[in-house]
Amino acid sequence: MHLYLYHIVLLWLVFAATFEYFKPDSKLNKLFFCGTTIVLVLMQIFRYGQTYDYWGYRKIYALGPETIHQLIPWLLSGTKELGFSLVLGLIKICKLPFIAFIGILGTFIILTIAYSIFKYCNAINLGTLIFYPTLYLSYVLSGMRQAFSVSLFLCFGLSLLDKKKYFKYILLILLCASFHKYMLALIVLLPIKVVREKWLITLIPVAWICGLLYITTPLHTYLGGLLDGINEFERLQYVNVSWMGLAERTLMLAIISFLYFKSDKNSLALTMYKCYIVGYLFAVAFMTDAYSSQRISMPMKMIEIILIPMLLISFKIDKKIIRTALIAMIIGIQTIMTLKNLNAYEIHLGRNVFTYQYIAVFGNYDEENEKIIEKAREQAQIQYELKKQDSVKDQLLNYLNSRLEFFR
Repeated sequence: MHLYLYHIVLLWLVFAATFEYFKPDSKLNKLFFCGTTIVLVLMQIFRYGQTYDYWGYRKIYALGPETIHQLIPWLLSGTKELGFSLVLGLIKICKLPFIAFIGILGTFIILTIAYSIFKYCNAINLGTLIFYPTLYLSYVLSGMRQAFSVSLFLCFGLSLLDKKKYFKYILLILLCASFHKYMLALIVLLPIKVVREKWLITLIPVAWICGLLYITTPLHTYLGGLLDGINEFERLQYVNVSWMGLAERTLMLAIISFLYFKSDKNSLALTMYKCYIVGYLFAVAFMTDAYSSQRISMPMKMIEIILIPMLLISFKIDKKIIRTALIAMIIGIQTIMTLKNLNAYEIHLGRNVFTYQYIAVFGNYDEENEKIIEKAREQAQIQYELKKQDSVKDQLLNYLNSRLEFFR
């Protein structure tokens, strides 16, 4: 079954968020929110073969323990983080199919995020729209380990930070890190209550200077190698800056900052705003290592799912034209980001935003067909990586030539 379901859901979310803005007191808003949540859960459970991580998780699940006696050796094998391996192992021991594994994990993630939106936001459909392009499409449907960790951070971590329950916060971060190691970076948020937001704002130019120096000097090769334990040449091959991503982050920070300083914010909004800035600082300072910086800063960026609707409700400027312009800008950015992501997910298979369709499991369980599809995807990925490496080699030569010119 092939449908343009991702596009349909995007149109629906845009409609629901717009309707909510003009009819904030309508009972339909909660109905829309509940209906959308159910659809997102069902889409996650019954998808088939899409996103590169889908096949990776499928292979890992196939290697999982078959009996309770194999569980301890499986956990000690270090295939993935301990918490994730434990959950996978327990589900596999119950003889449940792979669809049950991704269904259980994905449903927990989506419902936890939905609870966070409902708990903290009045503009619940706008929060769901902000959730859709990145956290849902890129992480719930692909990077499930980090999506699981982020859902816990948004639902419980921010509140624990705000209430200064630091011991519980550390335990939560350790739990999150047992699913995705990069979540340990959130330990840096412990002193966030004593740091003033103006201090963090003054660090933004410093972060940009560090990021640009990181590009123009060989420093990034050494620091990057220390980060992931790979050699200097390998790190240099993967140096890339997502300028569109940085532009989107900068624009979103500007919008959130405008809302923040023009709103009647509470203690939790203040904590969220400062955490959001810290995430931006990480993203900019380590812009050349898109892989690491994205995984470190992404949990803090996802605070916007809750923070933007929260600030909009307490926005002090009554001029409708300004409010409408802000809502239109936020909806427009989320629409563009969704289309951008859909355009990139299977570019190595020759698909783009116009041809990327939702594929359901129904009718796709033929074992031989499955092997053919997986092999074709692997071959396509190899060809794509080879082309990218050729491009990287050209970039590497240009970089080395520029450095030689610099030292002459």
